[in-house]
Order: sequence, then structure tokens, then C-alpha cells
Amino acid sequence: MPDRKEKLTPVTVGLHWLIAITIIGMVAFGLYIADLPRGDWKSELIGIHKLIGFTVIFVALPRILWRWGNGWPVHIGDYVSWEKTLAKFTHWFLIIATIAMPVSVFSKLARCHRKSRSSRISAALFTNIPVNP
Repeated sequence: MPDRKEKLTPVTVGLHWLIAITIIGMVAFGLYIADLPRGDWKSELIGIHKLIGFTVIFVALPRILWRWGNGWPVHIGDYVSWEKTLAKFTHWFLIIATIAMPVSVFSKLARCHRKSRSSRISAALFTNIPVNP
């Protein structure tokens, strides 16, 4: 069931809030981790933080494709042009940031592991993903 210009489907609303709550939670989780002293516990939490952050891509991509396929909803009120422009800019900024953050972290991890001559990146608690040397 596609979105209508006046009403969003439950899929659209659900994906929106799932991603929003996850990202807000990840910011809070990251701030908590940053204040911890170095140690095994902090390392474990950083691994969990990376895993959840990278997983966001697999939830965000369907949401972005869904939005693209269904078009943008109409504004629900009368807004001046600068408000509409700002709303569109903010929406695109958040969409791009949702993908860019996990991709940039994974890219940084890959570069760090290549420099250390490691052949694997630990992407999950019990899973390793090979990296091209």
C-alpha cells in the first residue's frame, strides 16, 4: 500500500520512528561510552555500538527507497518558502547522515585494519568479515 500525499502508511511511520529512536539512542549510548575509562567493558560496549550503528544502514536503506518510491508528502500547513526549503534541506541532511555515519565508521575501521596488516574486521560479537588486503 503506497503512501498518499495526505496520509502516510504504517510502514512509513514505523520505519521513521524505528530509525529515529535508534539514532537518538545511539547518540546517548555513544556519549555514555565516551565517559567510561579504558578497559574490557568499554571495548565490549564500543563493539556493540559499532554493530548497532552499522545495522542502521539495513533499516535505513529500505526506508529511503520507500520514501523515494512513494514521493514526498505535502506540507500540512501554509508555510513561507524559506520554511519549506529549510524543511527539505533538513530532511535530506538527516537521510544522508543516517547512511554516512555508519559507512564512514566502517571505512575508518577498514583503513585501520589494513594499516595494522590485519586480515579481518570484527563487525559483530562473534562474526568476522574478511577485508581485502
